[in-house]
Amino acid sequence: MAIRWTNSASKHGITRDETLYAMQNPVHVEPEFDESREGTGERADLFIGPRRLGGELLEVMAHRRAPRDLVVFHAMPLRRKFMWMIQEEE
Repeated sequence: MAIRWTNSASKHGITRDETLYAMQNPVHVEPEFDESREGTGERADLFIGPRRLGGELLEVMAHRRAPRDLVVFHAMPLRRKFMWMIQEEE
Protein backbone atom coordinates (compact mmCIF):
# COMPACT_ATOMS: atom_id res chain seq x y z
CA MET A 1 0.00 0.00 0.00
CA ALA A 2 1.29 3.44 -0.90
CA ILE A 3 0.35 6.51 1.09
CA ARG A 4 0.29 9.74 -0.84
CA TRP A 5 -0.13 13.23 0.57
CA THR A 6 -1.79 16.28 -0.92
CA ASN A 7 -0.54 19.78 -0.05
CA SER A 8 -3.70 20.36 1.97
CA ALA A 9 -2.82 17.48 4.34
CA SER A 10 -0.30 19.66 6.18
CA LYS A 11 -2.30 22.89 5.99
CA HIS A 12 -3.05 22.84 9.75
CA GLY A 13 0.51 22.09 10.84
CA ILE A 14 0.02 18.40 11.63
CA THR A 15 3.11 16.39 10.63
CA ARG A 16 2.96 13.24 8.52
CA ASP A 17 4.28 11.26 11.47
CA GLU A 18 1.46 12.51 13.72
CA THR A 19 -1.09 11.86 10.98
CA LEU A 20 0.08 8.28 10.46
CA TYR A 21 0.10 7.64 14.20
CA ALA A 22 -3.52 8.83 14.46
CA MET A 23 -4.51 6.61 11.52
CA GLN A 24 -2.75 3.56 12.98
CA ASN A 25 -4.22 4.08 16.48
CA PRO A 26 -7.77 5.24 15.81
CA VAL A 27 -10.45 5.58 18.44
CA HIS A 28 -12.97 5.73 15.58
CA VAL A 29 -12.99 5.08 11.82
CA GLU A 30 -15.89 6.12 9.63
CA PRO A 31 -15.52 4.45 6.19
CA GLU A 32 -16.89 6.36 3.22
CA PHE A 33 -17.73 9.18 5.58
CA ASP A 34 -18.31 12.01 3.12
CA GLU A 35 -18.39 12.76 -0.59
CA SER A 36 -15.46 14.58 -2.18
CA ARG A 37 -15.78 18.32 -2.66
CA GLU A 38 -14.03 17.90 -6.01
CA GLY A 39 -17.21 16.47 -7.54
CA THR A 40 -15.58 13.14 -8.45
CA GLY A 41 -18.15 11.06 -6.57
CA GLU A 42 -15.30 9.68 -4.49
CA ARG A 43 -15.99 9.16 -0.78
CA ALA A 44 -13.48 9.89 1.98
CA ASP A 45 -12.70 7.81 5.05
CA LEU A 46 -12.48 9.62 8.40
CA PHE A 47 -9.98 8.54 11.05
CA ILE A 48 -10.12 9.96 14.57
CA GLY A 49 -7.01 9.17 16.56
CA PRO A 50 -4.49 10.63 19.00
CA ARG A 51 -1.34 12.59 18.34
CA ARG A 52 1.79 10.68 19.29
CA LEU A 53 2.66 13.20 22.02
CA GLY A 54 0.04 14.64 24.33
CA GLY A 55 -2.85 12.52 23.12
CA GLU A 56 -4.83 15.37 21.52
CA LEU A 57 -7.31 13.81 19.09
CA LEU A 58 -6.91 14.47 15.38
CA GLU A 59 -9.28 14.11 12.47
CA VAL A 60 -7.71 12.69 9.34
CA MET A 61 -9.45 12.26 5.99
CA ALA A 62 -8.21 10.12 3.13
CA HIS A 63 -9.39 8.64 -0.14
CA ARG A 64 -8.83 4.96 -0.94
CA ARG A 65 -7.61 4.61 -4.50
CA ALA A 66 -7.02 1.52 -6.62
CA PRO A 67 -5.20 -0.69 -6.34
CA ARG A 68 -4.41 -0.14 -2.63
CA ASP A 69 -3.36 3.48 -2.19
CA LEU A 70 -4.44 5.99 0.43
CA VAL A 71 -4.42 9.68 -0.42
CA VAL A 72 -4.36 11.78 2.75
CA PHE A 73 -5.79 15.24 2.14
CA HIS A 74 -6.84 16.53 5.58
CA ALA A 75 -5.38 16.44 9.10
CA MET A 76 -6.18 18.77 11.98
CA PRO A 77 -7.18 18.80 15.66
CA LEU A 78 -10.58 17.17 16.14
CA ARG A 79 -13.40 19.66 15.70
CA ARG A 80 -16.48 19.72 17.89
CA LYS A 81 -18.71 18.69 14.99
CA PHE A 82 -17.09 15.22 14.94
CA MET A 83 -16.94 14.59 18.70
CA TRP A 84 -20.37 12.93 18.69
CA MET A 85 -18.85 10.02 16.75
CA ILE A 86 -16.53 9.07 19.59
CA GLN A 87 -19.03 9.88 22.34
CA GLU A 88 -21.46 7.34 20.87
CA GLU A 89 -18.85 4.57 21.27
CA GLU A 90 -18.21 5.19 24.98
